Amino acid sequence: MMEEKDFIAQIQKINEKVDIDTEFPDWKRSVQFVVKNGEKEKAFYFVTDGTKVSKVDKGKIDKPDITIEGTQEAMSKLFEGKLAIVEAFITKELGINGAIGDAIGANVLIQATRVF
Repeated sequence: MMEEKDFIAQIQKINEKVDIDTEFPDWKRSVQFVVKNGEKEKAFYFVTDGTKVSKVDKGKIDKPDITIEGTQEAMSKLFEGKLAIVEAFITKELGINGAIGDAIGANVLIQATRVF
């Protein structure tokens, strides 16, 4: 099962693997992830500036555009490509606060780090 450091490491590869400026022109979003383990909670996020991922860090940010939350197991499956974001939303394995299209975009970026 993936850990917080693994999630962050995968996000950090986005700039190496995806030309955001071409693939997602002007996609300026902040994406918050909240991983719940019983009573405990871990959070991390990334921010795009329309051309690249400009920040990746642990913790929470104010007013993210998208928040994706779920158990460590569900988040691991998402990052490993074993769970599609739409399926996770419909089955309530993951909670999504924000536009589902933006959550799909964030997932596409994450999955691109695994494929290419």
